[in-house]
Amino acid sequence: GREVVRAVSYLLPDSLFGHVDGILKLLQLDESPAAPVFRSPAPARIAPHMELGRNITISEEEKALGAAGCTEWPCPTFEGMSRVLKGGVVTPDKLRAAYNVPPVADVGSQEAEDRSATSQLIFASLDQYWSPSDRQDFQMTFDLPRRPVSELDHGARGSNERCISSPGSCAEANLDVQYMDAMSPWSNLTLFYMDLNGNQNFDDFVVDLLDMDPMPHVISISYGQPEIGATADSVLAFDTTMLKLGLQGGTVVVASGDDGAAGPTVRTTGCILVPALGLQVSWPASSAYVTAVGATMGVESGKPEVVCSSRGSSRAASKAEHTAPMITSGGGFSNIERTPHWQAQHVPVFSQGRGVPDVSLAGHAYAMVVGGKWITVDGTSASAPAFAGMVSMINAERKARGDSLVGFLNPMLYANAGTFNDVTEGDNKCASIGARCCGGYEAAPGWDAASGLGVPDFGKLFTEIGA
Repeated sequence: GREVVRAVSYLLPDSLFGHVDGILKLLQLDESPAAPVFRSPAPARIAPHMELGRNITISEEEKALGAAGCTEWPCPTFEGMSRVLKGGVVTPDKLRAAYNVPPVADVGSQEAEDRSATSQLIFASLDQYWSPSDRQDFQMTFDLPRRPVSELDHGARGSNERCISSPGSCAEANLDVQYMDAMSPWSNLTLFYMDLNGNQNFDDFVVDLLDMDPMPHVISISYGQPEIGATADSVLAFDTTMLKLGLQGGTVVVASGDDGAAGPTVRTTGCILVPALGLQVSWPASSAYVTAVGATMGVESGKPEVVCSSRGSSRAASKAEHTAPMITSGGGFSNIERTPHWQAQHVPVFSQGRGVPDVSLAGHAYAMVVGGKWITVDGTSASAPAFAGMVSMINAERKARGDSLVGFLNPMLYANAGTFNDVTEGDNKCASIGARCCGGYEAAPGWDAASGLGVPDFGKLFTEIGA
C-alpha cells in the first residue's frame, strides 16, 4: 500500500558524461516484501545465503544422560550436540586445522596487539538480530578472546531476548558474527545493519561505504539475488565503489549463493524459467571487484572436501545422516560482467563472463549458538565470513611490517593458484534441499564454476601474498 515515486528513464547533460557512474534510487523500486529491490522478469530480492540444519531425533541413550546430555533438539550445550551428531560439525578449531590457519594469539602478546590493528565489517539486513549472550557462549566454548562488536547505521541489533523468542531472526547475523570473529578474534568487528524492509535498499549500503571513516579493512556480505534482477545503475555503482575500496586497501568477500547454478527462483518455479533466462549466478558475488566464496563439505567429518550439494553422491555425502547437506553451493558465469583479465587463463574458452566462485571453504554443518541453543547451519553465508576472517589475519601481518593492506584480492589469488588445494569432486546442478536439479557445473582440476580455485592453504597463501 506504500507509494514510491520513480522514473522510467533519465537524461544527463553532456558535460556530466564521464563523471557520473549512475543515479541510484531513481529507477529501481525500494526493497519491501511486496516489491523487489530491482526490476526483473524473475523474482529478485536480496536474501541471506544460509539454511538451518534439520531437526534431530534424540536417542533414548542420550536423553538418559539428563543435564549432562541433550534431551531435546536444539541442544543446550555444544558437547551434547556434538555427541548427538557424532562429532560431524564444523568448529573454529576444525577450520584452522583444515586450512592451516595460525592459532589464536595469546592475551597480551605482540601478535594479539598486531591483529587488533585490523578491522572487519559484516553487512546485515532483513530484520536480522545478533545475540551478545550467544556470542559469549560461543567464545567461551571455543576459548576465544571476548571483544565488543560495534554497530553502524541502524544499530542496536544486539538482542538476547529477540534471539530466544525468534531464533530464525538471529541465525544469519549470529552466524556471521560468530565465525568472522572466530577466525580473527582480535580484529575490530563492526556490524552494519541496513533496513531493506523499510525505506532503504542495497544501494544505500553502497553509498554509505565510501563515507565510512575509517574504512573497514575487510567486508563480508552474505546476501545476494539472481543476477538478472540487478539494474545497470546498481551494478555500475557497486563495481565503482568496490574498485575504489580496493584501491584504498579494502577487501570485499561475498557468498556465492546456496541454490546451485540455477539460483533461488528454482525454489518457487522449478526449472520452468531456466530455458528462457539461463542459469543464474548470484549478484553481487558476480561483481568482478569482490571475492566470491563457495561452499564445500567434508571438513565437518574429516573426509576429503567436495562441492557442497543437497543431493551429493560423493565420498563426503556418505557421512552420518544427521548432517546431510541442506544447500548447494552457487556458481557459474556472469551475463553482465566480462571475464576479468586476471581470470582469463583459468575459465573455459567458451565463457565470456566473469566466473563464480573464486574460492571455496567449508559451508556445511557449522556449529553455532542461537537463542541459547546449539544448532548446525549450512551455507555460503558461513564460508564467506570465515574466509574474510582469514584475510584479516593476513592484513595483520602486513600492517605489523609496515606494508599496505591486501586490498583487492583476486589478481593475487589467481596469480598464486598453487596456494589452493584443488576440489575436483561434486557439482552444483541442484538447488537447496527439496528443490529441483536444473543443471550446472562439475568440479574439475583447476578452476571450475563449482568450487573456484579450490580451498586455501593459509600457510602457502600467506607466504605468497602476506609476506
